[in-house]
Amino acid sequence: MSEPQVAVVYLLRKGNPDAWFQAFLESVARHPGGMSYLPVVIHKGYEPGDIHPLVANWTDGGPAPLVLPMSDEGFALTAFRTAASAVSTPRILFLTSYSRMLANDWLAKLVAASDQLGPGAAVGATGSWEALDESTPFPNICLRTTGFLIERLRYLAFPHALESRYDGNLFEAGPNNMTRTILAESGKVAVVDRDGRVIAPRDWPESLTFRSGNQQRLLIADNRTHDYQTAGGGRRKRRAARAFGDLAMVTREPIWRRWRVGRAWKKGAPLPDHQ
Repeated sequence: MSEPQVAVVYLLRKGNPDAWFQAFLESVARHPGGMSYLPVVIHKGYEPGDIHPLVANWTDGGPAPLVLPMSDEGFALTAFRTAASAVSTPRILFLTSYSRMLANDWLAKLVAASDQLGPGAAVGATGSWEALDESTPFPNICLRTTGFLIERLRYLAFPHALESRYDGNLFEAGPNNMTRTILAESGKVAVVDRDGRVIAPRDWPESLTFRSGNQQRLLIADNRTHDYQTAGGGRRKRRAARAFGDLAMVTREPIWRRWRVGRAWKKGAPLPDHQ
């Protein structure tokens, strides 16, 4: 068997509820990635040799997971940078603790989209136009830094200091964010939906992925997509408007269905098909 060309990095933080990791693993079991990859579990806050018992359950037809112990200092992007330095695969898919797969062949679809866009590209499950603050006028196009696939060496080349939570916000959505840097260097970015469609930034408001419609085509869920999914009409409109302004496209959900989604999320149960 050839060496995997992609590492899939999952951030497991000590102190997180086990249900989050269990839900991620169950989502991978329900929805295979569609290609071989190297599973990597960042053990953030764990002592060396202290391996979470659920790690062995991450099986998707490829090699056994690589466990990377790290201190609990820093934030997710700090840990991602350390992980990128520890592996040798050409590309990496980064996932935070909240991530859950919603469709089969999730990795194959992301890789195919990256190949289509060409060298230097980055693709992800979600993207937004949201302005971080007064330093970033709207629309501020940015891939969100969870569920995103990028060339490993390209990620390591970003000159980002990540010593605070705000540093992470700047990396994702600041005036010199990851997306703007890629575009300035003639790379391309796109969101990929659960059908494998490659969606350019101009079409994100109507993509039915992040804060769009009812997120029916979302490929990878996380805590922010869940927040939108369970929000009432007014809060949904505010979230969507923050992401896409006047082009926001919102679909209302009955309260019983929002309750069912919220209950499934909390229990780590399979999410309803529409999300």
